[in-house]
Amino acid sequence: MKPCAAKGDLLIAASTLLDPNFQQTVVLICENDPAKGTHGLILNRPISLPRELLAVIPFPAPSILFRGGPVQPDSLQVLHPFGERIPGAVKVLDGLYIGGDFDVLAGGLADESLDTDFCRFFLGYSGWSPRQLEAEFAEGAWLRVPGSAAILRETPPEDLWTEAVRRLGRHEPVMAHFPKEPAWN
Repeated sequence: MKPCAAKGDLLIAASTLLDPNFQQTVVLICENDPAKGTHGLILNRPISLPRELLAVIPFPAPSILFRGGPVQPDSLQVLHPFGERIPGAVKVLDGLYIGGDFDVLAGGLADESLDTDFCRFFLGYSGWSPRQLEAEFAEGAWLRVPGSAAILRETPPEDLWTEAVRRLGRHEPVMAHFPKEPAWN
C-alpha cells in the first residue's frame, strides 16, 4: 500500500475533523515509516512559554512556542535550517531539519552563532501508529499538500491552515473560506 503522506508533506485537517487536538491544524510530516508509524508537528498552534521551561532552557527564550501535538507534551522538538552544523539533524524538507545534538544547537543559540529567529520550537508531537493515518485519510479527516520551508517562513501561524487549503486549489474550494468557528457563519 502506498503511503498517503511522505516526509515533508503538510497534512491539512479537513473541516469535518472535530478532534480538538487537530481541528483546523496543519501538520508537517517529519517521518513516515510503514513499519513504525508517522511523526509530525502541528505548525499552527502557538502557546505561551511555560515558566518552568523558561527557567531551564540554556539559550535566549524563543519568541514563540508551538504545541506540536498531544504525544509527549513535555518534550521539546526543534525545526531549524542549520543542517549538518547540528550533528544528527534529520532533513525534513530542503532547508528544514528536525532535532540533532541538542547541546550543539543550544550552544549555538546561546552564543548567537545560530539565530533563534530561524527556529521553531514545539512541545510534544503528533504521532500515528502504522496504518492509522491511512485509515484517517480513508475517513476523509486529512488532506495533503507538498510542504515547503517557504510556506513556513512566510505564512503567519494563524493563516497557515487557510493558506495550505488554498494550495489545494480546486479540490476543496469551500474549505478555503471555512470560518474558524462555524457557528459564527
